[in-house]
Order: sequence, then C-alpha cells, then structure tokens
Amino acid sequence: MSGAIAATFPFDAESMTIRHLEAVMEFHLSHRQREIVLLISEGNSNKEIGRILDVSPRTVESHLQRLYLRYGINSRAALVAKWLRADPAASAAMSEAC
Repeated sequence: MSGAIAATFPFDAESMTIRHLEAVMEFHLSHRQREIVLLISEGNSNKEIGRILDVSPRTVESHLQRLYLRYGINSRAALVAKWLRADPAASAAMSEAC
C-alpha cells in the first residue's frame, strides 16, 4: 500500500485486508455525521441528539436521510452496523463513550 493512502488512516493500514480498506474508504463520515452515528449507537433519539449537539431534531433527521441514501440503507441499526464494520476505530469510540 502506498504511504499516501496509509497516512490518511488513523490506524495500521498495513495490517488491513484490501476488502476492509475498501469498506473504510467507501464509508467516509464527516465529523458531525460521526458524532450522530455514535450518539445513535448509544440509543439516543433524534431529539436527544439534537439537544446534545445543539441542532434541531430535523437537522439530525436530514443527516440520517442523506446517509441512508448514500449507503443504500434504511434504518439506524443498519447505519451503525455498517459504521462498525467499516471503521476499526468505531468500536473503540463506542467503548470509550460507555
């Protein structure tokens, strides 16, 4: 793997399989989207997430709808599952948050 690609990931890209690397590259989340998915994984509702992030529940729903369309999924559970499979740091983030 080229050093340029490896440098863009905050984990040991050299030990990853090509398939896993492709999944990570396909599943890129902005900082705000990552916050929302993490809060969903903790069981928060859109209203609770909005309160925590100081945005409206409608803004949270808008982020979710864009993610559902982008990744061809239709539920919060599917979004969290896809995130956990694609992002090795996701499990660590969930563990730290709990």
